[in-house]
Amino acid sequence: MSVRPEDDNPLWRRVFPLGDEPYRYALNVRPLAPPSVTEKTHHHERELELKRAIDLDPRRRAFLELEGSRDAQGEAADLVLAERADVAPPEPGASPLHAVAMNVQEDLLVLAEDDGGALRLVAGALHFPSAWSLAEKMGQEFLRIHGPVKGFADSDVGRKSREFMSRLRAGRPVWRANWTLQAGGRLDLSPEVLEEWIGLRNEVTAGNCLDFVHLRVEYQKLFRLERTGAVLFSIHTLVVPLHEVAAAVPERGRLLAALKSLDADISRYKGLEAYLAIAVGALEG
Repeated sequence: MSVRPEDDNPLWRRVFPLGDEPYRYALNVRPLAPPSVTEKTHHHERELELKRAIDLDPRRRAFLELEGSRDAQGEAADLVLAERADVAPPEPGASPLHAVAMNVQEDLLVLAEDDGGALRLVAGALHFPSAWSLAEKMGQEFLRIHGPVKGFADSDVGRKSREFMSRLRAGRPVWRANWTLQAGGRLDLSPEVLEEWIGLRNEVTAGNCLDFVHLRVEYQKLFRLERTGAVLFSIHTLVVPLHEVAAAVPERGRLLAALKSLDADISRYKGLEAYLAIAVGALEG
C-alpha cells in the first residue's frame, strides 16, 4: 500500500464528520469503498514507534483478549494481511490481532456474538484511546463500550445502532467518523495515564488556542467477518491543530456551527467545558 498524498487533501478532510446540517449525534454510516481496513499516511513510522513505546509502558494494557477469540482474531488479521504487503504474518502462537495491529496505524477491535446474539468485545489492540480502556470494557456489549452520553445504549440512536449492527453483512463494510476537540496533540488519551493529559484542558487560552487545541477525528470502519461471523472494528485516529482547520473551507464553518450548537451532555462528554467558548472565539476570529 502506498502512502497517500497528504498536502492538498489530507485524510482528516476526506473523512471530516460534519456537514452543513445542524449537528446532532447519529450513527451516520456509509459504504466503505475501497474496502480497506487500514490507511497509511506520512505519520506511519512515528505512530508505530509510539505504539511500541506504549506496549512497553507497565501502566498500560494496550492488548487484551478473551479465551476462544483467536479464530476471529485470525480472520481479522487475514483481512489486513491481504491488503498490506508491508505487514508480516503473525509468528506461530502469537495473538494475531496484536501482531498485525503493531504494524498499522489503526487500533483494531474484534467483537463476537454471545449465545444471546449480543456483540461483545472479545479482543482489542487499543493504543490511541479517547478516555477509555480495554480493561474496563472487555467483554461488554458493543453499544455500552463507548456510548457518548449517559443512557445512550437505551436511546433511539442506540436502538438504531444495534439494529444496524445486526444487519451488517460480510463483503459490505461501512465507515463512520467521530470528532471532538482536545488540548494538546496526543494520540494516547488513556485513563491509565490520565495525569499526563487531563490538566492540559485548563491551559487553553485565547492566545494559544489555535496551536494548542486540536481537532480529533476517529475514522472508524466495520467489517463483518465471513467465516466466524465476528466484527472487526478499526479506528484510525487523526489529530489536527485548530489553526489548520481554521484555514480550511468549508470545514472551519461546519466545526464552528457544531460547537455553537452542542448541548451540555455532549459538551461534557467531549471534555470541552473548560475551553469551548475560547475555541469558538478563536475560530470566529
